[in-house]
Amino acid sequence: MAHYDSADLLARCKLYAQRPSTDASMTDPNWYSLLTEAQEHWYEQFAVHCPWAIMTAPTLLTSADDNVTYDFPDDADTNPIVPMHVTIFETENGRMLIPCTYWDSGGDYVWEGSHIRFPGNVAKTFSSGPYARFVTPPAALAAATAPSLQPIRARKLIVYNAVAMWARRGGQRDPKVFDELETKAWYGDPARGVLGLLGELKMANPFAGMESMTGYDISPYQMIDTGAGYPLP
Repeated sequence: MAHYDSADLLARCKLYAQRPSTDASMTDPNWYSLLTEAQEHWYEQFAVHCPWAIMTAPTLLTSADDNVTYDFPDDADTNPIVPMHVTIFETENGRMLIPCTYWDSGGDYVWEGSHIRFPGNVAKTFSSGPYARFVTPPAALAAATAPSLQPIRARKLIVYNAVAMWARRGGQRDPKVFDELETKAWYGDPARGVLGLLGELKMANPFAGMESMTGYDISPYQMIDTGAGYPLP
């Protein structure tokens, strides 16, 4: 059992719920169903707040209709992936394409779930592309299928959420203590200056917000002294 792998998450759920290792009222597959839902919930939150933590590498999109649309790949169950967050590029290291509506010819592409289309349904070819970086919805957790939420230490959120759902089943137990553990792990204790995972991940790269300004003639990065006796170009 490795740190925060499937078996570890299952063991932690039973520990917090104070359930025996063999439990007729809550089988291991039952726990994995709740852990699957919990990981999906936290993927949704990460896709909004810190998508970089679970983003794919640049992936080539392919077309099956003469370049009218380009498809995201299928998942492990051969279902078309509908990304939770996406950025499209003209080539692997080329210009970022601008999303728009179907009737707006001023943009580059229209996102339609499992594929992209071009304004006015016009076919478009690429010399080497398009490429996408995106957040893929997670696979179902099981004994043989590991959790994928990153960073690994964030997986405690999956445990707290799963045990809270267990407590809510049929309204038989009070989930408050597990909700509080989840909230504290995510938000920390701001009154005491303690950052939770949300603050930690957002501050992991404090200059990330300046990415939006790198297209200007004078970038804010140019004002930073590298220590080598000259500013960044």
